[in-house]
Amino acid sequence: MIDKTTEGFAATDDEVEGMLRNLCAYALSEPQPLQRYVDLTHQQVLFDGVVAAIRRERGRALADLAADGVPAATIAAQAHLATPQQVRSLIAGAGLSVPKTPRSLRAASSTLPPSSTPPPSSAPATPSTPAVETASSHVDHAA
Repeated sequence: MIDKTTEGFAATDDEVEGMLRNLCAYALSEPQPLQRYVDLTHQQVLFDGVVAAIRRERGRALADLAADGVPAATIAAQAHLATPQQVRSLIAGAGLSVPKTPRSLRAASSTLPPSSTPPPSSAPATPSTPAVETASSHVDHAA
Protein backbone atom coordinates (compact mmCIF):
# COMPACT_ATOMS: atom_id res chain seq x y z
CA MET A 1 0.00 0.00 0.00
CA ILE A 2 1.34 3.41 -0.93
CA ASP A 3 0.97 6.03 1.78
CA LYS A 4 0.90 9.50 0.24
CA THR A 5 1.65 11.05 3.64
CA THR A 6 5.19 9.61 3.53
CA GLU A 7 6.10 10.94 0.08
CA GLY A 8 9.52 12.54 0.16
CA PHE A 9 10.82 10.16 2.82
CA ALA A 10 12.86 7.14 1.76
CA ALA A 11 14.61 4.18 3.30
CA THR A 12 17.65 2.69 1.64
CA ASP A 13 17.88 -1.01 0.86
CA ASP A 14 20.64 -1.30 3.47
CA GLU A 15 18.41 0.27 6.14
CA VAL A 16 15.58 -2.14 5.29
CA GLU A 17 17.89 -5.17 5.30
CA GLY A 18 19.43 -4.06 8.59
CA MET A 19 16.00 -3.74 10.22
CA LEU A 20 14.95 -7.10 8.79
CA ARG A 21 18.06 -8.81 10.23
CA ASN A 22 17.68 -7.10 13.61
CA LEU A 23 13.95 -7.64 14.04
CA CYS A 24 13.54 -11.02 12.36
CA ALA A 25 16.81 -12.76 13.17
CA TYR A 26 15.16 -15.69 14.91
CA ALA A 27 12.69 -16.37 12.08
CA LEU A 28 15.35 -15.88 9.39
CA SER A 29 17.60 -18.43 11.09
CA GLU A 30 14.88 -21.13 11.18
CA PRO A 31 16.31 -24.10 9.21
CA GLN A 32 12.91 -25.57 8.27
CA PRO A 33 11.50 -23.62 5.29
CA LEU A 34 7.83 -24.07 6.20
CA GLN A 35 8.38 -23.01 9.81
CA ARG A 36 10.52 -20.08 8.60
CA TYR A 37 7.62 -19.08 6.32
CA VAL A 38 5.09 -19.30 9.19
CA ASP A 39 7.33 -17.31 11.55
CA LEU A 40 8.00 -14.61 8.96
CA THR A 41 4.30 -14.37 8.08
CA HIS A 42 3.45 -13.89 11.75
CA GLN A 43 6.09 -11.17 12.04
CA GLN A 44 4.75 -9.48 8.90
CA VAL A 45 1.29 -9.29 10.48
CA LEU A 46 2.84 -7.84 13.64
CA PHE A 47 4.74 -5.26 11.62
CA ASP A 48 1.56 -4.29 9.75
CA GLY A 49 0.15 -3.49 13.19
CA VAL A 50 3.28 -1.54 14.07
CA VAL A 51 2.96 0.49 10.84
CA ALA A 52 -0.65 1.33 11.76
CA ALA A 53 0.44 2.32 15.27
CA ILE A 54 3.21 4.55 13.89
CA ARG A 55 0.72 6.25 11.58
CA ARG A 56 -1.62 6.82 14.56
CA GLU A 57 1.22 8.34 16.60
CA ARG A 58 2.12 10.61 13.69
CA GLY A 59 -1.49 11.81 13.73
CA ARG A 60 -1.29 12.45 17.48
CA ALA A 61 1.87 14.51 16.97
CA LEU A 62 0.11 16.63 14.34
CA ALA A 63 -2.92 16.99 16.64
CA ASP A 64 -0.60 18.35 19.34
CA LEU A 65 0.67 20.96 16.89
CA ALA A 66 -2.88 21.91 15.95
CA ALA A 67 -3.85 22.10 19.63
CA ASP A 68 -0.98 24.55 20.13
CA GLY A 69 -2.61 26.81 17.52
CA VAL A 70 -0.50 25.96 14.47
CA PRO A 71 -2.72 26.20 11.34
CA ALA A 72 -3.15 23.03 9.27
CA ALA A 73 -1.52 24.66 6.24
CA THR A 74 1.58 25.49 8.29
CA ILE A 75 1.67 21.98 9.77
CA ALA A 76 1.43 20.50 6.26
CA ALA A 77 4.35 22.61 5.02
CA GLN A 78 6.54 21.88 8.05
CA ALA A 79 5.73 18.14 8.04
CA HIS A 80 6.35 17.81 4.29
CA LEU A 81 2.72 16.91 3.60
CA ALA A 82 1.15 17.93 0.30
CA THR A 83 -2.08 19.40 1.70
CA PRO A 84 -3.77 20.46 4.94
CA GLN A 85 -6.28 17.67 4.19
CA GLN A 86 -3.48 15.13 4.76
CA VAL A 87 -2.92 16.74 8.17
CA ARG A 88 -6.62 16.38 9.02
CA SER A 89 -6.64 12.81 7.66
CA LEU A 90 -3.72 11.72 9.84
CA ILE A 91 -5.27 13.39 12.89
CA ALA A 92 -8.61 11.68 12.19
CA GLY A 93 -6.77 8.37 11.76
CA ALA A 94 -5.50 8.81 15.30
CA GLY A 95 -9.10 9.05 16.48
CA LEU A 96 -8.77 12.76 17.17
CA SER A 97 -10.12 15.94 15.62
CA VAL A 98 -8.51 19.25 14.84
CA PRO A 99 -9.37 21.51 17.77
CA LYS A 100 -11.39 24.66 16.99
CA THR A 101 -9.58 26.62 19.70
CA PRO A 102 -5.84 26.37 20.39
CA ARG A 103 -4.86 24.64 23.65
CA SER A 104 -3.25 27.85 24.98
CA LEU A 105 -6.52 29.79 24.61
CA ARG A 106 -8.55 26.96 26.15
CA ALA A 107 -6.18 26.83 29.13
CA ALA A 108 -6.32 30.60 29.62
CA SER A 109 -10.10 30.76 29.42
CA SER A 110 -10.52 27.88 31.86
CA THR A 111 -8.56 29.78 34.52
CA LEU A 112 -10.58 32.99 34.23
CA PRO A 113 -13.51 33.40 36.60
CA PRO A 114 -16.93 33.70 34.95
CA SER A 115 -17.86 37.34 34.24
CA SER A 116 -20.92 37.19 36.51
CA THR A 117 -18.86 36.09 39.51
CA PRO A 118 -16.85 38.67 41.45
CA PRO A 119 -13.17 37.88 41.80
CA PRO A 120 -12.31 35.99 44.98
CA SER A 121 -10.99 38.10 47.87
CA SER A 122 -7.46 37.57 49.06
CA ALA A 123 -8.55 37.23 52.70
CA PRO A 124 -9.09 33.68 53.91
CA ALA A 125 -12.70 32.79 54.45
CA THR A 126 -13.58 32.35 58.11
CA PRO A 127 -17.04 31.45 59.25
CA SER A 128 -18.66 34.14 61.40
CA THR A 129 -20.33 32.90 64.54
CA PRO A 130 -22.47 35.23 66.61
CA ALA A 131 -21.29 35.84 70.16
CA VAL A 132 -23.62 34.22 72.61
CA GLU A 133 -23.66 35.41 76.18
CA THR A 134 -24.54 32.87 78.78
CA ALA A 135 -25.15 33.35 82.47
CA SER A 136 -21.88 31.65 83.34
CA SER A 137 -19.88 33.74 80.90
CA HIS A 138 -21.29 37.06 82.06
CA VAL A 139 -18.91 38.90 84.38
CA ASP A 140 -20.22 41.68 86.49
CA HIS A 141 -17.52 44.32 86.41
CA ALA A 142 -19.38 46.55 88.87
CA ALA A 143 -18.62 44.34 91.85
